[in-house]
Amino acid sequence: MVALIAICWLGIQENAWAANQDCTQAVSSAEMLTCANQRYEAADAELNRIYQQLASQLPQQRRGQLKAAQKAWIVFRDQNAAFVAGAAEGGTQYPILQVSELAEMTEQRTQQLQAHIQ
Repeated sequence: MVALIAICWLGIQENAWAANQDCTQAVSSAEMLTCANQRYEAADAELNRIYQQLASQLPQQRRGQLKAAQKAWIVFRDQNAAFVAGAAEGGTQYPILQVSELAEMTEQRTQQLQAHIQ
């Protein structure tokens, strides 16, 4: 009975955190991963927006160059994130490190592309 009450209480606490989503207060691996995923999703959406804006301004040849560069960058980003996270392979921090690196690199790429928008 005590275990059931404790499980319910933890569930309520987790739901309360999820409702507020204050990532500065994230302490569990699940909370940190949730925050990392949110950051990455926002960064990816912004990158896609900037990429489309830049592509629409470029002549066809340069648009093709941008597309090829972006495809190569995505492969590099994904492999680099796996490398960075490899320091914690098998641990609970692995996915957090991987997604955090994806977010960081995606934010940097957005700034790089933003610099080319006229």
